[in-house]
Amino acid sequence: MDSKKRALQHITKSAFFQARKQLSHTAFIAINRTLISHCYQSGKHFKRWKDFRLCAIDGTSIRLPGETDIVDHFGFQKGKLNQADCPMGMASVFYDVLNHMILDAIIRPNDTSERLCAAEHLDHANKDDLLIYDRGYNAFWFYSLHIQRHQSFCIRAKTRQNLAIQAFIESGQREAVITFEANKPSQRTCREKGLPSVPVQLRLVRVDLPNEVEVLITNLMDKDRYPAHEFMALYHMRWNIEENYKRLKQWTEIENFSGKSALSVRQDFYAKIVATNLTALMALA
Repeated sequence: MDSKKRALQHITKSAFFQARKQLSHTAFIAINRTLISHCYQSGKHFKRWKDFRLCAIDGTSIRLPGETDIVDHFGFQKGKLNQADCPMGMASVFYDVLNHMILDAIIRPNDTSERLCAAEHLDHANKDDLLIYDRGYNAFWFYSLHIQRHQSFCIRAKTRQNLAIQAFIESGQREAVITFEANKPSQRTCREKGLPSVPVQLRLVRVDLPNEVEVLITNLMDKDRYPAHEFMALYHMRWNIEENYKRLKQWTEIENFSGKSALSVRQDFYAKIVATNLTALMALA
């Protein structure tokens, strides 16, 4: 091949980026969902907890390039005194904590609520999933959503913001069933989301830690099948989603983006989710 023909085959940066604009980030979302569906239907042995696929949902801030299109789409996090504002996005992951698979992932503008992201993840949950959440997810409408969908959950309570939970701690009881009622703002939120606002009964489980008392809220009401003494170890398994974020940020470099547009951020984010799951599958093999 002569030099003129080789020159004609050279792809410029401009041509590459123009071609990249034609690739929707949703292609990587579809690939991941197909991958997940195939894996769990393949007959491969996946670890479970009492017949549940044990999952956690949690969000994290993702640092983004300071490009105009990216900042316009995702927003920024206000800097502290003498610090500049930082371009940020909100990422949320729905994660199988025993098998290290990312079942669903979302990247949204920085001001997006973690609970709203979790509600989106529920569209991809199975009826045999047990979902574990940290303290940021407590809300009456959130409990109601799970109950309406017949979805099992365990959420760490905010112990200082609910008088009934404070009373439970002071009682010294190991566990109790209490009724949660929707206040007026919660009733309004439920109406907006098409959810019932009738009182719900949920189980509280006390976990004594060296320096504090932790309270878990769950709709696993069968005390024989799910005894209180098992909940400390159960909730501790949620930590694997924190380790997943560490791997995404340090090893996968999910905050290292290859483009200057909001589209390129979404492309890179979802492509790395697929790559992370392929790595997890190789480890399971």
